[in-house]
Amino acid sequence: MADHVNTISPLIVGNKNYNCRDKRECEAICCYHHTIKDPLYLNPIDVGVISTEFSGTYFLERVDKPLMIMRTEHDSGKCILLDNDYSCSLSKINGNKQPLACRNFPFMYSERLDGLIHYTYCSEDRISSKSVGEDIDELEKRVRLEHALRSVNTMYAFSAFELCEDLGMSATGKNNRININKILAKMWNESDNLRTALKKHKLPEDFKSFSELVSSVYQVQ
Repeated sequence: MADHVNTISPLIVGNKNYNCRDKRECEAICCYHHTIKDPLYLNPIDVGVISTEFSGTYFLERVDKPLMIMRTEHDSGKCILLDNDYSCSLSKINGNKQPLACRNFPFMYSERLDGLIHYTYCSEDRISSKSVGEDIDELEKRVRLEHALRSVNTMYAFSAFELCEDLGMSATGKNNRININKILAKMWNESDNLRTALKKHKLPEDFKSFSELVSSVYQVQ
């Protein structure tokens, strides 16, 4: 079985791998996002990393809104990066280029419960409370980070194209290389919402620790 059939860059916490063994088993239900009810939100780091392979005009759903959403096929809700073999186009290139929400799947943050939840239609032998066990703190930190990074979008009252350009990215073409530290610094210096979200989620509130956390989760330097 080809490696790219597996979901994404390995979500390994402790000595456990929480990724799907084969997305063909469920026909990649996690890669269908109905953009009004259940969109896949992207943060500026996601956009920067993905834009090294695809232009923003290709993968962004709403280029005229401050919230950045992954584009889907409008009839089915299928992510445009999902291939016919139920693998992700980005994982075939490099799993480290996928959005943080995808990397964290099947785990996510619940605002209502203020904590970690998981999608129950995923295999219980991987994600039951018993199997998570000692990894729960690390998993919760990851989903809280994803939720906090989203808040930076509200600092831009204009389009995702302008956001890309403001961070030194091309919005209409591919970017050869993205300086993650530059994006982080821009977010840190211009978004009070980000620091408020970090505090709320009990995440590092100093820039060095925040940068180290983001780099370790995204597996980039």
